[in-house]
Order: sequence, then C-alpha cells, then structure tokens
Amino acid sequence: MTKPTFSQRMGLEPLEKELQLKSMDNRLRIGLWNCLIRFSERADGYYAKYCVKYRELFLRESWSDFFGKRLDELSSFDRFPEKLQTHFFNFKWNQVYDFFEFLFRVQPGLSIYKGFENDINEVLKKESSAYRCVDGNFIPITDDIELKAIEEASDGKKTLSEPSEHIKKAKKLFSDRESPDYHNSIKESISAVESICKVITKEESITLGDALKKMEEEGTIDLHPALSKGFSSIYGWTSDEGGIRHSMKFGEGSDVGLEDAKFMLVAASAFVNYLKEKAIRAGISIEA
Repeated sequence: MTKPTFSQRMGLEPLEKELQLKSMDNRLRIGLWNCLIRFSERADGYYAKYCVKYRELFLRESWSDFFGKRLDELSSFDRFPEKLQTHFFNFKWNQVYDFFEFLFRVQPGLSIYKGFENDINEVLKKESSAYRCVDGNFIPITDDIELKAIEEASDGKKTLSEPSEHIKKAKKLFSDRESPDYHNSIKESISAVESICKVITKEESITLGDALKKMEEEGTIDLHPALSKGFSSIYGWTSDEGGIRHSMKFGEGSDVGLEDAKFMLVAASAFVNYLKEKAIRAGISIEA
C-alpha cells in the first residue's frame, strides 16, 4: 500500500481517490501515456532486432485502421508520435482504453506485451482506475484476487481449452465499454463451469446441475454439499424459464447489470479453478 503523503496525513487531501469508472483524470491519462512511451522504447529495440519494417507497418495500421485517416495525409511517419500525442490528449476517456486494446490486437504475440500489460496495471491501480488489463482487454474489475481468478481461468495453459474459451468470451462481452452484453456474459460464465464438469464426469451431454449432483453422490471429487447446492441454485437461476438462458425477463432492457455479470464472471472463474484443482488432487485425468 502506498504510504500517505503529508497532505493526506493532515486531512488536506483524501487518502483514496474515487474509482474512475466513466472518467479519466489527468494523472491517469499521463500515466498511461508514459506507459506508451516506455513500451515504444522497448519495442524499438525489438523491432530493430527482429523486423526493421515492423514499426512503420504498425504506424500505418494505427493511422489508417484506428484513426481512420488517409495514408497520404501523413507525409512522414517521423511525425506520427507528435500527431498521436495530440489525438491521445484529446481522446474521450474510453477512447484511451480503445487505443491500448488496439495495440494488443495489432500484434498479440510479441513477448514484450506482458511487461507492457503489467506496467499499465500498475498505473491503473495507482491512479484508482476502475479497470484492469487482462489479455489486452480492459475490464471493470478492481480486486486483485478477482483479477487473478479470471486470469487463471482464461489461460488455456493453466486450465482446459473449452472452459477458458467460455471465460474469455464472458470477459469480452462484459468489458465492452460501448455496449456491454451482460446477459450473454453470464451465459458464457456458467457455460465455463458446465464444460469443466462434463470433463470431470466424462459425460458430454450432462447438465451442470446433474453433474454437480453426480460428483457429490459418487464422491468423484471432494465437493462439499453446501457448495454444490449453492452453485446448483445459481445454475437454476440462469436456466429456468425466468432465468438468463431462456427468459424474456432477462433480455434486452432487463435488470441484469454490471454487478450481476461481474459476480458471475468472478464466481465462475474461481469455481472452474477450484474444480480443476480438486480433480487433479483426486487423480482424475482432465486432459481435453
């Protein structure tokens, strides 16, 4: 935790800033700009070593695809940083995040990106942003434990590919700042849990409710009855006639909101990780 300043100890400034959910103050914007500068310095070395022409290709893609500008309007790409700075500091708060996500999409395989993401998250945390960067997407998660659960569940190397794909889809639907789809994010979250249960029970057509019941009754894994019942109830909420998967009630314009989708994304991610570890401990093969 950051040590309080003199002004904070004297009560002249608040100990904590309000979370910036639909805004971006100057310190946060400058911090992210500095991340971009540091990234550019590291990237220049990468480009020089591996691909001399890559930097210009990236700049051309940014200018044409992200900014929607004519390529012949930029006579020299040496002037691009100057033009980028002008745009960056005139962006709306959400466009700043859009641009960073664009950077990750342009070349997702670069090894330097992980350090870039860590650098971004340090700034987001320090400046009280309500977002964190996970796999190149900015999602409104502020708790480090929640963030770690989502990262692990969406990592195909640490869990099965099908559950991780469902979590990735849920995360993407949840994190769309222009038109978040909380309804379908919840569906993908619960599908992640259902898919890992199918692997554990070795039954492709089994539902989550039946899978949890089977694991509990047969003692397939050490699953506490109360925990099984709790997630079965959540599944019931998403699956009954008035629930997420089938209802008109939870369709467009419904009361399903950020807090519902966030709960399901975090809970499903944690439960996927939990079931995976329980299965491994019980000696159950969970390879896809």
